[in-house]
Amino acid sequence: MSLRLPRHVYLRLKQTYSILSVSTVRRLSNERCNNNKYNEGKSNRSCGEEQQTFYSKWLGPAGVVVAVGAGIFWNYTDDESRSFKPFTTVSAARSVDDSGSGSGTPRQRFNFVADVVDIVAPSVVSLHTSQIVGGFQEVSAASGFIVSSDGLIVTNAHAVYNKEAIQVTVLDGRVFEGRVESINPKIDLATIRIPAKNLPVLKLGSSDTLRPGEWVISIGSPAGLSNSVSCGVVSTVGRKSKELRLASDEMEYIQTDAPINQGNSGGPLVNLDGEAVGVNSMKLLHGISFAIPSNIVKDFLEDPNKLHKPSQKKNKAAARSIGITCLSLTPYLRSEIERHFKFSIRASAGVYIVDVHALSPAIRAGLRAGDIIVAVNNKPIQSTDELYEATIDNSVLFLTVLRGEMKLGLKIDLD
Repeated sequence: MSLRLPRHVYLRLKQTYSILSVSTVRRLSNERCNNNKYNEGKSNRSCGEEQQTFYSKWLGPAGVVVAVGAGIFWNYTDDESRSFKPFTTVSAARSVDDSGSGSGTPRQRFNFVADVVDIVAPSVVSLHTSQIVGGFQEVSAASGFIVSSDGLIVTNAHAVYNKEAIQVTVLDGRVFEGRVESINPKIDLATIRIPAKNLPVLKLGSSDTLRPGEWVISIGSPAGLSNSVSCGVVSTVGRKSKELRLASDEMEYIQTDAPINQGNSGGPLVNLDGEAVGVNSMKLLHGISFAIPSNIVKDFLEDPNKLHKPSQKKNKAAARSIGITCLSLTPYLRSEIERHFKFSIRASAGVYIVDVHALSPAIRAGLRAGDIIVAVNNKPIQSTDELYEATIDNSVLFLTVLRGEMKLGLKIDLD
């Protein structure tokens, strides 16, 4: 074993060697010379000669022992136990993997959204539907996800209702013709089937375990752009349909700030475990979107007509269903609509229609998303409460509606 010592340490050891060696040997030699019995009959010169012999005999070995011991001690003690640190230890620089493929990099450890997308994306499909409206072909886009490897897909009812053709595109680029297998407009869920086997399946998680603030990811085809990803958090769990003035009083929704735009409808809302906890359904405003909980989807798959069956006893005081999602037109809502859609609203109060449900009285009467109801039966209204109060005692409503620059009168026959 070779010892490599700093120069000043070497000098210190050499000095110690000299001091210890000379002083130790001199002390031993003087003791021998001063011993009375030993010095009897000897001259001073003979004692001095013996001292020189003693020096030469023990000086070298003693110094070597001291130096080697000090070196071993220095070499085998750690930095913290040394009394002084003459040099700073410098480690060789490690190369950086610019490709990002090195294990343990921040890109690999913290890109949890990308990890979930890798799992979920193969089971998400893009839908392109068409129907003839007024002699013209109307084409629209939506999304869905595979829940059975034999080609069963979950989506929104409003995305496929009354469509003449449904084209389904899977992630690998294959295109299939889809057919509606079951549909329930009241909860806005439908299943379609394509002629394919061994498809990747997205697992349905439990929406009951969701917490406000939990990360969720929305995957779909906004504006027909397949497999687009957005993310956000759960804003509220169990948002009741009464608060949104929806047809079913029994429904609850997951509210999220993850963007759910046109074309995202029917796609999955997934948690960080790669499980679908909801079906993207609608967007009210920027940062306020809603998804149908996965536990409702599970019940729908077991029995499409299981949920929200009509009650056997009719409540005379119950409001009739119009079939719209709406909000009271507050000053804040008005300013947000004008800012996002770049047009001015002439009404100062009323009811803003966010969405019109399939198979509803509203869609039969010709109401559209974006319409503003300003009067019911020639009586001005200020809020959604006034609109729904009017449905209690009236089976027919005459609505005054603002649509852009137009003012329309529409008649609705309620269910």
